[in-house]
Amino acid sequence: MIKVRNASIDDVEQLASVYVSAWRRGFADLFSVATFVNDGFVSSRFDEVRQIVFDDSVATAVVELDGRVVGFSGFADDGCLDDLWVHPDAWGRGVAQVLVAQIEDEQRNIGVSRLTSWVPQNSPRARGLLGKLGWRQTGNVQPMVMYPEQPNTLFEYERILI
Repeated sequence: MIKVRNASIDDVEQLASVYVSAWRRGFADLFSVATFVNDGFVSSRFDEVRQIVFDDSVATAVVELDGRVVGFSGFADDGCLDDLWVHPDAWGRGVAQVLVAQIEDEQRNIGVSRLTSWVPQNSPRARGLLGKLGWRQTGNVQPMVMYPEQPNTLFEYERILI
């Protein structure tokens, strides 16, 4: 059974573990192996999760599959889906779809009419998921500068809520 709920402080360790696993598998073709074995890689992901969970301008939703935390999403006040991470063991099980649908419903219910998200060009899984869920590219692009030695492009996606 898939369940979506708000994140709590108690979720940080599990969310960080999901984040690390999803990053390694999801971005395996985007970044070099050296990126993932760097001494600071895991601690950086843990720091990012803490920032997401503790940031008052970000609503963090957790998704559970059969009682186990398998993913999360951070949604900013400005209507931007900043993060969407699902553990690779749960890929293809409908978890991300349920999580995004829940966020869309919540935002629609408070009067938000447009959502956006920036997705790396070399992230076919994420781009495919958003396309499948009715999100469309806006035509806006920007450089992804997280690792300057491994450049990529970010595409903006949007979802018009009716």
